[in-house]
Amino acid sequence: MTPISMTPVFMTTMDTPVDPDRYPPLDPGAPIPDDPGELSPDSPDPLPPPPVEPIPVEPVPAEPVPDEAPPVPEPA
Repeated sequence: MTPISMTPVFMTTMDTPVDPDRYPPLDPGAPIPDDPGELSPDSPDPLPPPPVEPIPVEPVPAEPVPDEAPPVPEPA
């Protein structure tokens, strides 16, 4: 049986280089957007929510209710 590594896959070392084309340096003076839609002025309008379709429900027949409770047996 092959042993399972206990090292998480997402861990990296500090020596891992960062691609500056994919992750440009952050501007500390830039405003922080509140909404992801504010990230780019060219972003399209968000999609409308999908239509909600009701789930069909089969009626369940009600059980008949007895007129009185069954007799309780006497303790021995």
